[in-house]
Amino acid sequence: MEINCPACQAGFRIPDEKLPKDRDAIAFSCPKCAHPITVDLQEKADTPPPLSEPPGIVIEDDTPVEPESSAESSADLSYDAADKPFDFVEEGQLTALICESDPGMARKINEALENLGFRCAQAESTLAAIKYMRYHVFDMVALNEAFDGQSPETNPIRMFISRLPMSTRRNMFVTLLTDRFRTMDNMAAYNLSVNQVIDTKNIDEIEQIIRRGLDDNNVFYSTYKKVLAAFLATDAV
Repeated sequence: MEINCPACQAGFRIPDEKLPKDRDAIAFSCPKCAHPITVDLQEKADTPPPLSEPPGIVIEDDTPVEPESSAESSADLSYDAADKPFDFVEEGQLTALICESDPGMARKINEALENLGFRCAQAESTLAAIKYMRYHVFDMVALNEAFDGQSPETNPIRMFISRLPMSTRRNMFVTLLTDRFRTMDNMAAYNLSVNQVIDTKNIDEIEQIIRRGLDDNNVFYSTYKKVLAAFLATDAV
């Protein structure tokens, strides 16, 4: 069976003889980015198998991985307090996730966001960032598109964010740090499904740039949020 991870686009195969015969679906984590994957076996049943299959699951870097049992899969997707970015957050406190490998740049981003009223969490890896976002909805994400040695074109964190439900994504401001585009390039931001693009050359002005982006975003969505709040208040009554 051919399977592609929806987050990082890694492709791998599971031999048909290793698929459980008594279940309609299987769930496991992507071996590359740990994104949860659920496969409908009934939907795949009519797909003809390839001529030959390697043992285990073989992903693009040829690392063999055995499929998880249902118990292991459930444990992977279950709650784990260690994956929470914060132990406690006061009501109304703005939160931000920083995904930047360069310590100097990460420090400047953290300082800028704290000055703007955000409480920050810094991810050490792609896997850690995705786990943080499973358990907490951040108001702000500052992501270097080359974070953790990932390809800028297919950064797993950016793709994970782009697949969030619109009701969640609309309340998250995403700033992408890049060497490929100019600061405040709105067309590039639109194409990459982020709110703002900042050239790393402008890192020293990042506080002012993010402040302007947040102000523009709040103005853009102000009417929508007012109407939504009124609708929810009416619906609650």
